[in-house]
Amino acid sequence: PPLSPLRFYTRRSPTMPNTTVPLSYASFSEYFNGIAHGTRKNMARLSRRLLAAGHVEVVSSSDARAREPLYELYLDVERRSWKEAAHAGIRRDPRRVAHFRALCQPNHPLEIGFDLVLFDDLPIAAMLSGAFAGSIFGLEMCFDGDHEDLGPGHLLTLMAMRRAIEGKFRAFNFNGNYAYYNS
Repeated sequence: PPLSPLRFYTRRSPTMPNTTVPLSYASFSEYFNGIAHGTRKNMARLSRRLLAAGHVEVVSSSDARAREPLYELYLDVERRSWKEAAHAGIRRDPRRVAHFRALCQPNHPLEIGFDLVLFDDLPIAAMLSGAFAGSIFGLEMCFDGDHEDLGPGHLLTLMAMRRAIEGKFRAFNFNGNYAYYNS
């Protein structure tokens, strides 16, 4: 709008790119094979390293009955992640904890889902996402700092994409600063 140049100053600032991955793949295999060679090789190498280090399980669910306990597991992983020290996660403010807890209620229209990587029965990586209008939106993601060298976030992201593809979602929106997933 027209502004008095004596009272206001405007400028454009770059922002983090939004990363929405269209999901027009017939299968997870087709998606995985379509990833850039170097990225695919790195993700496979880190996933193999994780699998060789111990017993690994992936848990994914959007069942309304599982949301509360899975939310508690997410918060536990976040407590052991870099987000705790940086005050960057859900746990940084009780209002955020309450907000996400409300999103997990069974009657909420946003279908909350969780993806977790368990290593020797300990959750070491977690993603909280929401499904709405045919797309999945990655809301929060964290991993245990003690297991960072195993790269559990790579396997977590691959399994979340697999869940989205198998669920016939149109897109996976990682929100800001995940531009490398678009490659």
